[in-house]
Amino acid sequence: MLLVTGAALLTVGLLGWRRQLPRNRFAGIRTPATLRSEAAFIAANHVAAPLVLAAGAISAAGGALAFGTGGPALAVIVGVAGAGAVGLLLAGGLLGHRLAAAVPPRNNCGLYPDCSYPRDFTAVCTQNAQNLTSPSCRGCL
Repeated sequence: MLLVTGAALLTVGLLGWRRQLPRNRFAGIRTPATLRSEAAFIAANHVAAPLVLAAGAISAAGGALAFGTGGPALAVIVGVAGAGAVGLLLAGGLLGHRLAAAVPPRNNCGLYPDCSYPRDFTAVCTQNAQNLTSPSCRGCL
């Protein structure tokens, strides 16, 4: 079981590091702050990726060491590997959440409040007549 968990964590960590982990129901840091926008989700999982990768490596190593052992040694290996992985995942989740909470929310037309986001996103305002009347969109166009 630790080997499967380790492989899953290594996959999620690698995708997070590469900024290729899409928002989904199962993998990644899922807090209200990280789910607020795609940018927040990607940033949170990128910053947490080294800790997720370390948790995956510890789980995989614990799983490999557990083969061929039994009794108290098995319990110690599983306990230490599990506790280490959970601790690293909690630290990564907290770090990612704090970073996502610092990402500014987008306004009604898909831009950041200071309009500093690339102007490509002004297309959202021009395609939606309702947003064109929004004060936040008028200032950015």
